[in-house]
Amino acid sequence: MGGNSYAHPFLVAEINYDGLLGFDFLKSHRCTVDVHSSVLRLPPESNVCGEGPNYPETRVDLETRKVKVRVVEDVLVQPGHEMILPVQPEESSRQSMIVEPISTFVQKHNLMVCKVIIDGTSERSPLRVMNLGSESKLIRKGTVAAEAEPIVDVWNAETAKLKREPDLVASVASTSADIPISPHLGPMIKGCRNKLSVDQLTEVKKLLSEYDDVFSKSNTDIGKTGVVKHRIETGNQNPIKQSLRRAPMHL
Repeated sequence: MGGNSYAHPFLVAEINYDGLLGFDFLKSHRCTVDVHSSVLRLPPESNVCGEGPNYPETRVDLETRKVKVRVVEDVLVQPGHEMILPVQPEESSRQSMIVEPISTFVQKHNLMVCKVIIDGTSERSPLRVMNLGSESKLIRKGTVAAEAEPIVDVWNAETAKLKREPDLVASVASTSADIPISPHLGPMIKGCRNKLSVDQLTEVKKLLSEYDDVFSKSNTDIGKTGVVKHRIETGNQNPIKQSLRRAPMHL
């Protein structure tokens, strides 16, 4: 909150009613909720992150506004099948956005809709749905399928500590850079950079480096194994032998 990290235990629950959560946290750290301005204030003397009493007051904007998410092209969802709906929020955002289904869309089309986090600047985003009924469902272009609201990135305590200690960041980065990684494993590392902490990324590099030889380098380098054998049971049927047939010219 406000660029700072606060360690506090919490429970995750499906709650369908608006309410003020985390009251024990607010009380223990003497927070102030300004309802009129939609602002949460944490006093500098709360010292929840160990910065000391001279750390400035933390101010968090509580106001969020949901926007409608519309389907951008016609999509036919077959019964019992999953599909990806191309969708777009009515208003873009510089932040990531969480997309949640609306009950009217779910009930009307008898679909299961997944919650998803999307890039707020993207013109088209994927929304996964599943047809639970026995009839095909045609989702028309422009249909409001969900609602979206901006979210903020959450820094864990370890990352926040590294952010305040540049020397430690350089030290860990240097250690990670010393681990040799083959070129064909580069895309795996690249895909992990934004999802793992520095220490976790270092452990992944160690693991990939240790088992480098078990990863294929191309589509023609899959290899083979004799550990598992496949057997097709045909019962008491004799083998079938058929003569060759000439393929028709038009094929």
